Amino acid sequence: MKRFYVMLAMALLPLTYSCEKGVEQPGALELKASILQLPTKSYLGDEEGGVFPVLWAEGDVISVNGTLTNPLTAAAAGVSEAEFRVIDASLVAPYHLLYPGEAGVSNSVVLDGILPPMYASGSDTGENFTFHQAAVGLRFSISGELPLASVTLSAPGGEKIIGRFGISFTDGTLTPSSASSEWGKIYSTPADLSEPETFTLFIAPGSFSEGLVITAENPSGDSVTWLFAKGCSLLAGKLYTLPNLTFSRPFGGWYVLLEDMTEDDVTFEL
Repeated sequence: MKRFYVMLAMALLPLTYSCEKGVEQPGALELKASILQLPTKSYLGDEEGGVFPVLWAEGDVISVNGTLTNPLTAAAAGVSEAEFRVIDASLVAPYHLLYPGEAGVSNSVVLDGILPPMYASGSDTGENFTFHQAAVGLRFSISGELPLASVTLSAPGGEKIIGRFGISFTDGTLTPSSASSEWGKIYSTPADLSEPETFTLFIAPGSFSEGLVITAENPSGDSVTWLFAKGCSLLAGKLYTLPNLTFSRPFGGWYVLLEDMTEDDVTFEL
């Protein structure tokens, strides 16, 4: 049985790992994945001293050369280290690993705004695979006196931020194949903004010639827009936090100053 040890972390962080002998099963690849700083589909936790806690979630899946591991069970979730297994004796090096995994897909990822794509590669099942982030994180909150019917994030310069992208296992470069310049959310029941509505989105990194625009709209179609990062590069592995955005009259457009934004390495620790 081939055995994988997979570390999910930025390459510059110190790595630790542990080995546990699993049940031998012909044709099985066993992956042990420890999250040090990368979010799964569970959640991005509250910041504590610059650290965002993240745990594996039930149903998490990794792909190895397009073959899916078994989904993580509820009993195995909720911890920073979990064991994955894929049954496919035909898998041979080099190994290309992707999260989130898709069956039959080995060289592209989908950015849906919610899950950050991660990648790793290697040729020796005995080595420690290190997952890297391919997306940039944006966090913002909207509050105010008006109900929120929809919110969008768009790149008016036409840069692709959401959708399917080819991925380079050398440096994580994303190449749009079937992608869009806009992410959006429509509320079936308008959100009450007396308490802030917080969004954490993951989009393709890059330089944005006309910046990025957040648009909030009420049920009557009135909207407020905020423009930020015009002419700037947003980098993979960074989390950019905007100041609280106020959705209220007068309607129109506002500009978020760069000095009012914060930029952090996405440093997770369990």
